[in-house]
Amino acid sequence: MGGFSAERRPVRTGDIVSLEVQSLADGPDALCLADGYVVFVPFALPGERVRVRILSAGRKHGRGELLSVERASPERVTARCAHFGTCGGCDFQVMSETAQRRVKTQRVAKALAFALKVPAESLPMHALEVPPDPWGQRNKIALVLHPDPDRYLRAGLYARRSQAVVALRECPVSAPDGLAVGLRIADALRMLRLPIADPQRQTPGLRAVVVRTTNGAGEPHVLFVGTEPGCPRPDEVVATSRVAGAVSVAYNANPDFGPNLLGRDTRLLAGPARVRERVEEHTYLVSPGAFFQTSAWGVSHLVQAVRACVPATPARDIVDLFCGGGLLTLALAAHCRRIVGIEGNPNAIEDARASARLGGVVNAEFVVGRVEDKVRSLAANLDTATVVLDPPRDGCAPGVIEVVATSLRPDRVVYVSCDPSSLARDAAALVAGGYRVVSVAPFDMFPHTHHIETLAVFDRTAAMPPTGPR
Repeated sequence: MGGFSAERRPVRTGDIVSLEVQSLADGPDALCLADGYVVFVPFALPGERVRVRILSAGRKHGRGELLSVERASPERVTARCAHFGTCGGCDFQVMSETAQRRVKTQRVAKALAFALKVPAESLPMHALEVPPDPWGQRNKIALVLHPDPDRYLRAGLYARRSQAVVALRECPVSAPDGLAVGLRIADALRMLRLPIADPQRQTPGLRAVVVRTTNGAGEPHVLFVGTEPGCPRPDEVVATSRVAGAVSVAYNANPDFGPNLLGRDTRLLAGPARVRERVEEHTYLVSPGAFFQTSAWGVSHLVQAVRACVPATPARDIVDLFCGGGLLTLALAAHCRRIVGIEGNPNAIEDARASARLGGVVNAEFVVGRVEDKVRSLAANLDTATVVLDPPRDGCAPGVIEVVATSLRPDRVVYVSCDPSSLARDAAALVAGGYRVVSVAPFDMFPHTHHIETLAVFDRTAAMPPTGPR
């Protein structure tokens, strides 16, 4: 096992040192070296020399806090947001937009090349697609609430690698109308003196206000998150939200002070049971608290790009795995005889079915359950032309790729990824199962962060033996 003993580490916690920035790491931080010892430092750029305070020094690596830039990269720019560096929401605001695009494309290529054991230059990479304006893209914001002895409560976002709350005055990456509603509600909560949860003392109360505007339509929907089973003083909460501009109001109960903000139980307090999201020609019905893409440009681009990758097969079937609320299922229904969406979240499936009824889509079937189990049971009755995979950040659950390759055996697999590492792992499994990469198209749903979406297309090779049921 490699690593540095405590005696051999060239830096110790509390040291202030000058370091050369070697590269960006796979996540949000830069990688620096101190006599061969790796120190991860946020907000530093390759080629810079930076002054750093060592926050931790473990056996394999350390972490540092950027104090100053002694030699700046020509790609460094001034951050637009006053909270950059304290708020944990953005990583790359000090990096030029051109550099962000290059870094994100390289990150996808590097991960795939390593997993597939091929040169990065040989990958069929497309240019990174970006929104016309990299600011104001996020149409959902979660304002965390925290007790404040001076102002009763602090409303903002978590600090980097911490549950401390940075009081928010602005957020240039968020849609301004949604942010304004959230800040108005926070001001009203101060006047109402509602109980505010304190994770340090484990005292109950409200934890967050989540505001969503429907795909740029300017109709805010508000979800309160609290630790108690019921919303405190719900009539006042609803009235306050309505005055602030909310169309619907809901409450989510989550007694756990862990990293996951939302719990399982969401109850509507006022307004429509489902909000309407318009994407291309389809209208989607989305329950309060349900997942839906949070970039108006990004969700439209995703639908258009996936459609362009899926051939029309009127006599055959499409299977959409991890289909969520049916975003891609309904968008692809006209491409095939039948499309089957499979998803483990029953609430998401109910949203998808409601959206299909609203849009008159009759050839879409939605199934609740573990993806790998349901695929196996359905495979014999499907003539699958294309499989769409849109898994969570961790990628496909163990066994999913094997079931796709051996039971469904589609001609094409279209994989939507929000993490290059899990995409690379699953891509290697698909290639091992008889598929080849034909297209890799990254696109930027979250400018000024290290996050990157990728649409990868795989075709079954002609030499693949017919294993598994049809």
